[in-house]
Amino acid sequence: MSSMHKRRHTLALNDGWACAYCGRALVCAHCEGKPETDINAATVDHKVARAQGGTDALDNLVLACGPCNRLKGAHAVPEGATQAHIRYARVWAKLTSLVSQGVRDPMSKMTPREKKILKKGVA
Repeated sequence: MSSMHKRRHTLALNDGWACAYCGRALVCAHCEGKPETDINAATVDHKVARAQGGTDALDNLVLACGPCNRLKGAHAVPEGATQAHIRYARVWAKLTSLVSQGVRDPMSKMTPREKKILKKGVA
């Protein structure tokens, strides 16, 4: 078992197999025989990115789904951000991407769940 694989399992033992940002149920792609690019594959994310001086210490690591990990990038998660904030940011990023691609009716490309998230906001 690789060190990253062990780290995923250690984090899952501490926090459960769920994305720290949006709550999506996650799996260990290696154990499940799924590709690392599977939307439910657990990735290890740095709360404070290495690019910003973050370390590989377990207290700086969380499990995240690929979409949240990519959306967060090298940015730190703002103190007090909730799963609702992250969900909204991910849906908003999709919508703005569709608009920038010139999609005529971007809302038609959103799922009912995404439309509900946009309507509700992060109150």
